[in-house]
Amino acid sequence: MKIIFKNKFKFLVISLSFILSINSMAMNLDGKSYKVKSKFSQECMELENNKNIDGIKVKQYPCQNDINQEFLFKKNSDGYYTIATKNGKKLTLKAESFYITISTKGSLFNIKLLEDAYTIQEKNSKEYVTSNVRTGDIIKSLQNNQYNQMWIIQK
Repeated sequence: MKIIFKNKFKFLVISLSFILSINSMAMNLDGKSYKVKSKFSQECMELENNKNIDGIKVKQYPCQNDINQEFLFKKNSDGYYTIATKNGKKLTLKAESFYITISTKGSLFNIKLLEDAYTIQEKNSKEYVTSNVRTGDIIKSLQNNQYNQMWIIQK
C-alpha cells in the first residue's frame, strides 16, 4: 500500500510542476501589440478589406508583416482584456451577430493559456473566438475543445 501512495504522490508532484511550468509560459499581454494566429488555420486575424469601421468583420488571412494584423491587448482591473486595432476599434461579440466584428466599445475577454496556445472567451456570453477555415471568418461559438478555438499570440 505504501508504494501505491508514493507513486500517486510522485504523480501529483509531477502534474503540479507541469501545470506551474505551463502557467509560467503565459505572456504578460497587457498594453502590448501582438499578431493573433489561429492554431488551426495558421492564419492571422485581420480586419476585412483593412477597413477600420464599426461592424466590419474580423477575418483570417495569411500572416504578414502588416500593421493591420496587430492587435493591442489591454487588461482591466477585473483581469479581463479588450483587444483593439491600432486605430482603437475593439473586437466585439454581439448577441445578434454570428461574426466577430469591431466597434468603439468592444467586448471584454478572458484569455487563458492552454498547452502552447490561448483561448479567447467573451466575458458575458461565455462564447469563444473561433476560426472557421471554410469561410475565413472568425466567429463565436460555445467551447468545443478543438484547435479552432486555440490562438497563438506572438510579436
